[in-house]
Parts: sequence; C-alpha cells; structure tokens
Amino acid sequence: LHASLLPKYRGAAPINWAILNGDEETGITVIHMTPKLDGGRVLTLRSTPIGRSETTEELEPRLALLGVEAVHEAIAMLAAWDRSAPLGTPQDAALACRAPRLNKSDGAVDWSLSATRIYNKFRALKPWPGTFTHWLRADGEPLRLLLDDIAIVEGTDCETASTGSVLVSDGTRLEVATGDGILSLLKVQPAGKRVMAIDEFLRGYPIPVGDRLGDSR
Repeated sequence: LHASLLPKYRGAAPINWAILNGDEETGITVIHMTPKLDGGRVLTLRSTPIGRSETTEELEPRLALLGVEAVHEAIAMLAAWDRSAPLGTPQDAALACRAPRLNKSDGAVDWSLSATRIYNKFRALKPWPGTFTHWLRADGEPLRLLLDDIAIVEGTDCETASTGSVLVSDGTRLEVATGDGILSLLKVQPAGKRVMAIDEFLRGYPIPVGDRLGDSR
C-alpha cells in the first residue's frame, strides 16, 4: 500500500512531495511487490483532493483510512486469481517521478521563493522536519525560529522589498517579504522555547521592521 497515485511519487516521502509541489489531488495505490522500488503492477487505487491548507500531519491519516477498502479489494482479487493470467495494470514508467526521503536541512526557508511555495513547504514538512528560519539579533547571535503557523497575506505585493525582510512588526503582526508575495508568521518556536503566538513572541523578541530573516551568520 503506497501513499500516492503511482507511478507518481515513488519513494519514501510521497505525501510530503505531493503537498510540496502544490498538487491538488493524491491518493493510495495497492501494488505487487517487485525488485523495482514502487514499480509493481497496480491492483487498486483511490484518489482524494488535497485541501488548500492541509498538512502532511492531517493528510496521512486520511490516506490510511482510504487504503482500507482498497486493500480489501486487492485481497479479494488475489483470492480469485488463477495464478496464470496477468493481474493488475502495469505502471507507465514515463510518468514516474521520485519522492526521496527528507532531511532536517530541507526545512530551511528560502525567502527568495514565492509565498505560495514557502507555504506549501510549511504544509508538507509539518510535523517533521518542520520549516525554520533564523533571525540575526542585535548582539550578532542568530536565533533559530521554527514556524508553527503561517499564512499568505492576500492582496499585497512586495516588489521593492528585499526577500526575507520584515515589512510589518507592530506587536501583533510579523509580516515578511518573499520572492513573490508576503507571509505572516502566526506562531513560532524559538530554539529551546515553547511555541508562542506571534504577539507573545514579539514582546520578548521585538524584531524591528527592516531586519532580514534567514541570515544565520
């Protein structure tokens, strides 16, 4: 039982990569096991839409439940098989793409990407490895910030702002310029601390407008 619509996303992290790439649909596939990674004949599959704000943490259990009926159907097919006729549908190798295992370093935010792309990354990497950035404090020490909740700021642009620069920091909002669009940080977790709503965080760490996130020197 594989958590994608094969042959798309063969590999260890199919759910993460479907969300990371902004896919609107995914599903599960029951296949024959073969020496080729996730390359066996397809017995059954089910598809489902991916919610616009859905995270890996939310999608994974939905796919597990979706697989129950598909596995039962595949078992029934095997039980009725004459063990000589071809069983299942071959995958089209030309449509195959990989979903390699993720590393902790994959969570670093590249603020030159678009707000949509960063938001998809946040959804895809929650709960692990998570998305994070750094803020270089006035004393020259970088503070690592795990992003626990973010949102795209609609109807605004930041064409003249440097990517990663703080555009709004008013005690209740922290808005950051990306390569295309603006992101609002709603909850963050400073290294060694608990998750904080952004207003609580800014009381202890007053990031000024104009500072840039992502600099860990």
